[in-house]
Amino acid sequence: MFRKAIKKVKRILSIVYFGLLILRWCGPRLFVRKMAHQLYGRTIFLVTVQTPDHHKHQVDFDCTVNLATSEDVKELFNSLHTESPKGRYELLVRKWYHEQGFGDCYITRTANTNEICAVRWLVNSEHIRKLGWEDRFPLDKDEYMSENLYTFERYRHQGVRLASASRFRNIVLQLGYSHNKGYTDVTNEDQRRHQEQEGSPISAVIIERHFLFHVIRKIVERYDPPIPRTALPNIK
Repeated sequence: MFRKAIKKVKRILSIVYFGLLILRWCGPRLFVRKMAHQLYGRTIFLVTVQTPDHHKHQVDFDCTVNLATSEDVKELFNSLHTESPKGRYELLVRKWYHEQGFGDCYITRTANTNEICAVRWLVNSEHIRKLGWEDRFPLDKDEYMSENLYTFERYRHQGVRLASASRFRNIVLQLGYSHNKGYTDVTNEDQRRHQEQEGSPISAVIIERHFLFHVIRKIVERYDPPIPRTALPNIK
């Protein structure tokens, strides 16, 4: 019980620290909106499961994808100042998750200049177990999540996302994973558009309710077999 209390206090302190970073880098308006959502709000997730080699793409953008070193991570988060307030918030979210131990960070760099142009995290069942998030993001041993993808704003609309995804697929196949499980926030239009391009069918819809920084998650729909995205009903 004492360990649980310590863990809860640490989590609250990390959220407070994260909130101060948002205030500093993103401004008071975004800070108030995001904190209000954590105090009382909800998030709807679309759950997809598919094989990692589903829909391969041929793209012209030349890049490399590798597991990040500590220097890579430092360089990544030192690039906050190059992004818009919204982009800074997205990177800060990834900084918070990374510090919590949410998966392995993979850096995408341009082949010609070696600049960081995108980042994503590979999350497996062991990461989820260490975080104690089995009830939120359940994964089987052969499943992985490709999460928190971020493309730097100056590299968008150049094919970075698809090129990075193609190289990342080769990595996860070599690591032996057989299924990619995704949890997409319905308000994340970029991610939804990407999954529409991939043709990712929906296997479930989850509602996550936030109250005083506490999260309650509930499955509201299951689809077996999965349904195409165009058939998704309106969730009230």
